[in-house]
Amino acid sequence: MASALAVAEAGLVIANGAGYDDFVSQLLGVTRNSGRVVVSAQAVLAPHGPDVNPHFWYYVLRVPEVAAEVGAALARLDPREAPLFRANLKASDASLARLDAAIASSRAGTPARALHDRSPPEEPGHIPARGPITLSNQLPHLRKYPGPGS
Repeated sequence: MASALAVAEAGLVIANGAGYDDFVSQLLGVTRNSGRVVVSAQAVLAPHGPDVNPHFWYYVLRVPEVAAEVGAALARLDPREAPLFRANLKASDASLARLDAAIASSRAGTPARALHDRSPPEEPGHIPARGPITLSNQLPHLRKYPGPGS
């Protein structure tokens, strides 16, 4: 019941989509809030295909797209604070760029053959800027990124 009340009263609802959080769609369907803005990662990233993986946040290079949409929604809801939202988005993007650089650096000594074996045919380490986010094109990338404690 607390979730329904939170969604009913929320000015901004951020949903993943792709079946990951169907309860959010159900709650949106039974609550009315004319001022509510809904941001869906699925709508922003537009994944498609028969094996869409709903774990969109694994694509670190695509996270800024969703964050930008969230920032824009926040600015629409509270225009006076829009400069703060833009500054926070810029800081978030810079942080993710540093993370991506650290990941790339950690792979620097990896033999090309090892990268090729774990990457899709486009190029080693490539994460599509656009296109389907699916299990078949995502899992090779996840295997090559160092995990916690690596």
